[in-house]
Amino acid sequence: MVKIRILVIVSILFSLASFGSYAQKNMIFKFKAEAFGGKMSSGGGVDAGIETALELPLFGDHNWEYTYNFPTLGFALGGFKTQNFNCIDPVIYTYPYLLYPIVHKPAFQMNLKTGLGVATYVRQGDSIEGKVFPVTGIWTGGLYFDIALGKRYGNPLSQWSVSFGGNLTALHNGNVTRKSKNFLMANASLGLKYTPNVSPLPIKNRPKPVRRVLAMEGSLQGGVNQLERNDGKFYYPNASLSYGFYLPITNAWRLG
Repeated sequence: MVKIRILVIVSILFSLASFGSYAQKNMIFKFKAEAFGGKMSSGGGVDAGIETALELPLFGDHNWEYTYNFPTLGFALGGFKTQNFNCIDPVIYTYPYLLYPIVHKPAFQMNLKTGLGVATYVRQGDSIEGKVFPVTGIWTGGLYFDIALGKRYGNPLSQWSVSFGGNLTALHNGNVTRKSKNFLMANASLGLKYTPNVSPLPIKNRPKPVRRVLAMEGSLQGGVNQLERNDGKFYYPNASLSYGFYLPITNAWRLG
């Protein structure tokens, strides 16, 4: 059963990466490997793990790529262990993510990273937080830096860069009862990034301006929950409705 769950995680990763690669006409890609470690909430103690990723820099196939300063689409696969949560160790996960460039220079890059995916607990068992389910959602976000090892174009060292940064990662134990719990990790990472192909790409026209129109957006969410720990098999529905008004002030930012 564990092997099946891990196979599903890997299959999701390759499906997303294949779709992203097919959608890009200008094919530049990067491979990344890093180690990370930090602190876990809820008594989890120290955590440590490794992560690999395939990154696809976006160079203007679509208008929104200009608007957001040519971001990078990535697909990560990794795993980690914790100091005290033996009932879930190790955790295997995959997620697609977006790198939003704050500083984008040939020798130095600073990116804001955010991603959302799925994780599986290789072990299952009971903890003080309740029953641990095998599959859960995972979110990560942070600030990352890349420093190229070579500045001159054509130098083989320029295809390599040192990557480091810090991030917050949240995952859920998959329980819909009041034993439900979110785990939060604060990690620092260090790794290497390699770009096999560095052919220059043509830069297209500037992005089309966004219309300055006030718009309303809404969402309806629903689910089930238990009222007490001893409710047994009784679940009660819950729902929420939210809406907001948004006015574009630039191509990339809205006031809401």
